[in-house]
Amino acid sequence: MITADHNFLAYNDSLGYYNQGLGLFSIPVLFYSPKDASLKGLDHNLMQQLDIMPSILDYMNYDKPFFSFGKSVFDSTTTSFSYASINNQYYMLNAPYLITAQFDKVTGYYDYRSDSTLRTNLIASGDSSFLQNKNKYHAFLQLLHHSIIHNEQSFQTYQKANRQ
Repeated sequence: MITADHNFLAYNDSLGYYNQGLGLFSIPVLFYSPKDASLKGLDHNLMQQLDIMPSILDYMNYDKPFFSFGKSVFDSTTTSFSYASINNQYYMLNAPYLITAQFDKVTGYYDYRSDSTLRTNLIASGDSSFLQNKNKYHAFLQLLHHSIIHNEQSFQTYQKANRQ
């Protein structure tokens, strides 16, 4: 697995995509095995760095329990989403919609596929999917912060805490 830790194009972006919004977080991810033809090609499905560990474990057929906020990119039965933050601005992409927030206050809702530079905020439009995506954002934020505050970032601590 090969990836970048940040986006070089943000500093030299004449299109205005890579230096704002989710473009800031766009990086290449490459899975490579010289003997596996199934890894050949380009996949435009959503992936985040949180998905790296579960993807590698899945690819290696690891069958023991583990805790992760990500999911395997090789598992087509789950829905992809992406979560990121920078400078107190939070982003959750649940294709094709993107939520922007300042911590728990949702400030924007965009159709990311047709508005990748985030110019048309759809919060006031009454889009029926807004409430569902807003709730998913708040649920993820709550789970993330709860697991960090209560030191439940391993399978054992998460499992133990949820049995009580």
